Amino acid sequence: MIGLCSRVEMRNGVSKHLLLMDFRCEKSARSLRDLMAACQRFGYAGWLLESHGSYHFHGDDLVDESEWLAFMGRWLLLEQHADVRFIGHCIIERVSCLRLTGNRVWRAPKAVARVSAKA
Repeated sequence: MIGLCSRVEMRNGVSKHLLLMDFRCEKSARSLRDLMAACQRFGYAGWLLESHGSYHFHGDDLVDESEWLAFMGRWLLLEQHADVRFIGHCIIERVSCLRLTGNRVWRAPKAVARVSAKA
C-alpha cells in the first residue's frame, strides 16, 4: 500500500504540512454533511474521501507546523467524528499519513465530497 504523509520539505529547507485527517464516525449521509460543515466552519478546503471503514480529509493547503497542530487540535474538539488515536499518533510523530491505494482487503479511498472553505 502507498500512503501520503503530511510533511513536505520545501526547496528553501522549510517544512510544511498537508492537512490530513482520519475520521471514525458512522458512514452515513448525515455524518458526511456534519464533516463538510465542520471543515467549512474551521475554514479548511479540500476533499472528503471514503474508504472501507471511514471517511478522511485531504486539504488543499500547505501550512506551517503551528497551523497543522491547531488543525489537529480543532478535530479533537469534535471527538465524535475524529479518530482521536490517529490524532494522538500524528502529534507524537509530528506527521500524519493516510493510505492512497487499496489492496485485496480494502479498496482505495474515493472522493465523495468537495469541501470549500467558508468565505
